[in-house]
Amino acid sequence: MGIALGVRDSKAETVGDLKRDLDLICDNMSKTRPTAVNLFWAIRRMQEKFERLRVRPIAQIKQELVEESSACTPKISPLTRPWDATAPR
Repeated sequence: MGIALGVRDSKAETVGDLKRDLDLICDNMSKTRPTAVNLFWAIRRMQEKFERLRVRPIAQIKQELVEESSACTPKISPLTRPWDATAPR
């Protein structure tokens, strides 16, 4: 959810600027737990979602990344529901 919140709060005015913000956020998140496989899975998923959305308005990109993050969360957090076998371990 940290990636989505960072993107949501970005002051970017262009998609290029938003992409730079996303890359910086993802880089910072990856440094917090460099051995966390699930974290890297979620980062890749958010980056891939951004690439599919980059032709849309910034507000829509931000909203859809927040929604994507919510979709990721149950798969990477065993506290929210039983482990999902489709998520990497």
